[in-house]
Amino acid sequence: VLAAILGDPADPAARTSPSSSPRRSPSADERSPLWSSDVVLDLDGGRHIRVKADRVIRGDRLDEIEAIRPGGSLTAEEVLRGRTRRVEMHPCGECSGGISRRYTVDGQPQPYDAAAQRWLSGVLRTFLGN
Repeated sequence: VLAAILGDPADPAARTSPSSSPRRSPSADERSPLWSSDVVLDLDGGRHIRVKADRVIRGDRLDEIEAIRPGGSLTAEEVLRGRTRRVEMHPCGECSGGISRRYTVDGQPQPYDAAAQRWLSGVLRTFLGN
């Protein structure tokens, strides 16, 4: 089967010579499948995680969000010991990295800073690791 896909190396018609034409690297949209999910995890210690993803392109790491396609979004929420943290992400052409981020703690807007990034990383690693 593999030979049928790749061609028979003994067949001169199947051999190609190296080409000097430039090659374009595939974009994130072309090489990455779209991630869509809406899943809730109820974990030990009363920890509750919900991740809803639509048209999200993940990177190589579990916690890496490379892009969000137009019309897509990512929402991650964690409830732990009476505290609710939530991030909402949407595509945004004018925003850093092409993604807008809204982060709240107990419903109050907070800066999406290094601490918020670490929190989201931990949530995504827990979610995708389960």
